Amino acid sequence: MDALGFGERWRLIWDALTAHLPGDFTSSAQILMDSLEPELAGDSGETPRGGFIVVPETEFVAEAGINHFDLAMDVLKEMTKRFSS
Repeated sequence: MDALGFGERWRLIWDALTAHLPGDFTSSAQILMDSLEPELAGDSGETPRGGFIVVPETEFVAEAGINHFDLAMDVLKEMTKRFSS
């Protein structure tokens, strides 16, 4: 991954999410919610793994959850507590 740019990295992870998460968005959303790290505390701006992993997850939710607006927004709200989404 060192040779890849930021966009190429998150796209690679997004591709894996798309390939391996269930086709049912509700199930996929629950898996992603269950995988979230603890919420950020305070305003240190520091996140485990720099928050990077949330980027491809938010992109997945934005696309796969397009027909599940309320659920997608709930998931994005939780993700935003870990990194900007």
